Amino acid sequence: MPKWTPLLLLLGLVILLGATYALFPPGRATPAASPTTAATPGTLVAQGAVLFHQFKCDTCHTVDGSRAAGPTLKGLAGSTVTLDTGQTVTADTQYLRRSILDPDSQVPKGYSPDVMSPAINDIIDQIEADHNLDALVAYIESLK
Repeated sequence: MPKWTPLLLLLGLVILLGATYALFPPGRATPAASPTTAATPGTLVAQGAVLFHQFKCDTCHTVDGSRAAGPTLKGLAGSTVTLDTGQTVTADTQYLRRSILDPDSQVPKGYSPDVMSPAINDIIDQIEADHNLDALVAYIESLK
């Protein structure tokens, strides 16, 4: 297989996901992700980038390091996070998953609880469907 074949496959997937987003904008049912397409890390990252915007995560979180209503996701993965309790934790995969699914369980210092939970209540089933949570986490982990 030529070295550029995976890149073309990834590009095709990004185009496909963009078309899916155009056809099924937020608030409408989206087709189920194919287990085959969500199998590779690069594919998960691309899918996560699309879902990040589709689920409107970018309303409160930035990916460029700037502060917003929620913490920036740039450089979050693997970093040390100080919680509102004063405890510090490492933003590993488990922390990221838990922060998405149960955002009030470990609130970063300087941010308010009860903000993200209501924001995701209507879409939590979509976040948990297929490989969506894995894709979101892979995307966040890619933001160095």
